[in-house]
Amino acid sequence: MGRYAERSENAARLLRAVLTRLPQGDASVSATSATVVDICRRFEVLHEDLDVGAGTAHEYEKALIAGITDADTLRSHAFNVEQTVRVAATVRDRLSSDNWRILNQLSETLTRPATPTYADAIELLDHVIISLVAVGGLEMAHMTRDEGWRFMSLGRHLERVLYVVASTGEVARSAHVEDPSLLEWLLDLSDSIITYRARYMGHAEWIAVADLLLFDRRNPRSAAFQLAKLSKHIPQLPGGDLGDLGASLGTLSHAQEALPQVQAIESYLSTAEALALQTSELLTLRYFSHVYEPAHATLI
Repeated sequence: MGRYAERSENAARLLRAVLTRLPQGDASVSATSATVVDICRRFEVLHEDLDVGAGTAHEYEKALIAGITDADTLRSHAFNVEQTVRVAATVRDRLSSDNWRILNQLSETLTRPATPTYADAIELLDHVIISLVAVGGLEMAHMTRDEGWRFMSLGRHLERVLYVVASTGEVARSAHVEDPSLLEWLLDLSDSIITYRARYMGHAEWIAVADLLLFDRRNPRSAAFQLAKLSKHIPQLPGGDLGDLGASLGTLSHAQEALPQVQAIESYLSTAEALALQTSELLTLRYFSHVYEPAHATLI
């Protein structure tokens, strides 16, 4: 449930960050911005085979809005909200009544048959994000800190680190990596623009943005924060024999020496993504697959 909920929120933030800037004529998020289009395709808010560059700005906008409620051909926003509610139903007895009520209302909101207008789309995305943030807050406030809560938290941290590393990596490889508008958009994706503005007076700069989104362990949306949480939770899993995985995650969460070298930042991004994917695969194999049979396993 944690992974689906986080994916839903990530997709909603991505869609909102693009759609709210389109009427302003912001070239950094237009259909001509290969970086933004690639990120949208990576997180499946745009169809892979859709040639947005050949269409008009209005067609680009329509394609993004259509993706909000498309759960059949895209595996992003609406699909992940549906899966969040489906998985939540299997652990209904672990959720508070308020949590379950919010999830039900969220599911009903996205079952509207018609494609929303621009204004309705922005309102819908705001509602989705607020609802999902509320769900996360209720999990923290009401769930017992047992193995179920720990797995849910692991899922959220895994999705969050993959999201911030993937989106930051696309910008890092862009020819417009120093564009303040693109960097502010990137900060908006990770809900870190207010934090950045509180620390820095001028326009967004790449090294400062990379520091905040990747290496700042005080920022709850940063990659380092997620890696530190993963390294804390994994050794406490029941019957876990995952070697030095927790230690590797903890070491990478202290990798601020990569700044300000550009190549070192790119290396960190690829390492962090690979380690997060490895963590996901190991947890899936160990706890969610019947294939895993460790040599020291005993009959119960």
